[in-house]
Amino acid sequence: MRRYTTEDVHLFEERKPSEVFRHLTDLESFNRWWPKEIRFRVLQLVPALIGSKIEVRVGKRSFSAEIAAVEQDRFLEWAYRSGLSKGRGRWSLEEDEGDVRVKYTSDLPVHPSLIAEHFLNAKDFAAKHAKVLRRAFEGLQKRLEDQPR
Repeated sequence: MRRYTTEDVHLFEERKPSEVFRHLTDLESFNRWWPKEIRFRVLQLVPALIGSKIEVRVGKRSFSAEIAAVEQDRFLEWAYRSGLSKGRGRWSLEEDEGDVRVKYTSDLPVHPSLIAEHFLNAKDFAAKHAKVLRRAFEGLQKRLEDQPR
């Protein structure tokens, strides 16, 4: 299997890391701000977050993810442990002059059948991944705007 690394960044203006981090760690609210073609189901919720598990459904396929590492208001790391993609995803938050820069980095070995079924090539995979993440960031932006501070 070939490894795919992606990096997507969004700037949340006039926000604090704690505001954004709260939504990234509220697993039960993911379906409210992620694009509709991606659905989440909480499988296990652990108060300290590490070890919490979700099922991620994209179309007819699904995979599970587990929170592997957390540093409050700084980063959240997922371990993708099942399905055709196994690897890591990391949300990193950095304060930037009153704003918050959020970066999502994934490192995934993607099964060739998944590429053949959904993508033309590696470049197409990265472009579609970026499009979904951009929509997720936009959904999170809207969610933040709708929530009281």
